[in-house]
Amino acid sequence: MPALFTAPTSSMLLLTLALSLAAPVQAADFMQEYKAYKAAIEKDDTKAALSHARNAYQLGATKYGTNSLNYANLGINLADALISARQAKGTRNAKKHKEAHALYLSSLSIYEKEYGTKAAELISPLLSAADSTKDDKKANELSLRALKIAEASNDPLMLAQTQIQAFVRLVNTKFYTTKMISHLRDAYEYYVKHSPADSIERLEATFLMANLHAGNKHQDEAEELFLEVIKQFKSLNYSHPYALGSHARLVSLYQELGEADKATEHCVVIGQMRPWSDSQQQIPLYRSEPHYPTLSGIRGVEGYTIIDFAVNEQGMVVDPKVLSSKGGKGFETASLNAVTNWRYAPKFENGKPVTTRTKVQMNFKM
Repeated sequence: MPALFTAPTSSMLLLTLALSLAAPVQAADFMQEYKAYKAAIEKDDTKAALSHARNAYQLGATKYGTNSLNYANLGINLADALISARQAKGTRNAKKHKEAHALYLSSLSIYEKEYGTKAAELISPLLSAADSTKDDKKANELSLRALKIAEASNDPLMLAQTQIQAFVRLVNTKFYTTKMISHLRDAYEYYVKHSPADSIERLEATFLMANLHAGNKHQDEAEELFLEVIKQFKSLNYSHPYALGSHARLVSLYQELGEADKATEHCVVIGQMRPWSDSQQQIPLYRSEPHYPTLSGIRGVEGYTIIDFAVNEQGMVVDPKVLSSKGGKGFETASLNAVTNWRYAPKFENGKPVTTRTKVQMNFKM
């Protein structure tokens, strides 16, 4: 009778030994990569965080299985790292964005199997997936689904957070409706009632409401809210984007109201703020169109002017000069009058604002 078990050969022993060692070694590698990822996040090292997040995600497939909740969480970590790396470089890396979106959707699918299709745990991956797609229709569908879940959760804070994120994603799309505006108003009112004045979530809602008022030409309401944002960020030693944005919008608002002195005050403050980059290029804050000369308009004359000017440390235009023009002196005068009122965030070199020259072409067409 043949034996049920045969004695192992030397090659079989080696294979058995290799298999027994593979799992512990891989588990150790996973923990090393995951810890390195967490450390990189704490140091704000986006490049290292992306590398370790990818390694942890790949090793996690074996450690946890590709249908596990842990694997889904690792996928979200990698997607977040891809988005952060893209933002840190300031580039539009479509490949990274597409990969991040696919990871959010994959993790969302696992979440649905784990928690169900109406669970509050789905809100975060839904919003992340909406934010990472260029397809506005898909973003709208994902956002509306997240809002529906949040509304049914009976958690007012979660609802306010969801309303803000959905508003920000859809505000510049065809899906920006009065319902989205209502979501912003509701979230803002919630934060005003329940959050401290310096809460970052409340300040984001305040900044968004200020922009809404400014867009609707409600200057008084917009001014009040922009100044509130600036007030709350005065204690910081750097230029928070909401503070910078508030100063910039006030420059535009005051210029439109003809209050040049107030606009200048905010230009000066912007020039004194610690920059978001030690070598930041100048950024236009307010640029009005030149008036078409009446006589040229009556005659149907068209033309252009090329203006050279300097932007000083306070972001104000100085020493404008006409380099060339076509169509007559009226176009030159109109261009000089317009550019004199323009305002910029100044250029920074080695962390300090500097004066720099630039030029622009203004076209006059009927």
